[in-house]
Amino acid sequence: YRSKGNIEKAIRIRKSIILRPHLDERIRLRALVDLGQDYRKGGFPARALEAFVEVLQKEPSHLETLRAMEKIYVEMRDWENAFGTRQRIARLTKEERSHAHILAHYQTEIGKALVSRGDSSRAKSSFQKALSIDEDCVDAFLHLGDLHFQKGEYKKAMGAWKRVTEV
Repeated sequence: YRSKGNIEKAIRIRKSIILRPHLDERIRLRALVDLGQDYRKGGFPARALEAFVEVLQKEPSHLETLRAMEKIYVEMRDWENAFGTRQRIARLTKEERSHAHILAHYQTEIGKALVSRGDSSRAKSSFQKALSIDEDCVDAFLHLGDLHFQKGEYKKAMGAWKRVTEV
C-alpha cells in the first residue's frame, strides 16, 4: 500500500501486525522497520524515528534502520545525529575509510550551522575535524578560509583557499 501511495492503510496494517500477541520477534521488527518507512513516506519523521529507535533497542546493528534514520536526519538538517548515525554505520560495515567524505560533509554542515549561530570558535573546530576525517574536503577548506578572512587572518584564509585549488 505504501508504494501505491495509500500510507494510512499501510500504517494501519503494520500497527495491527505489531499488536499481535504471539508474533515472532523477527516479524515484529520487520513490521516496525516498515512502519517507520510508512511514517517517513507519509511525512511524519518524528514517528518514523520512534519506530526506528524501537528497532535499534532490540537489534542495535540493524543497518537498514540506521540508514533510514540517517536519511531522516539529513532531511531534517540534524547534522550531529546524521554524523553519529553514519559513524555507527561505518563501524558496523567495517569500511570507515569509505565513509570519510560523508562524515566530513556532515561535520562541515555542523560548522556552518555554528557559524550561523555566531559560534565561530566551535565552527572552526568543526571544520578542522572535517579535514582530519577527510583531508580533501573542499567545503571545509572554503568555510575555514571564510572564517579566517572574517577575523582578518588573511594569510591563513589564502592558505585554506589555496588548498582548495590543490585538491
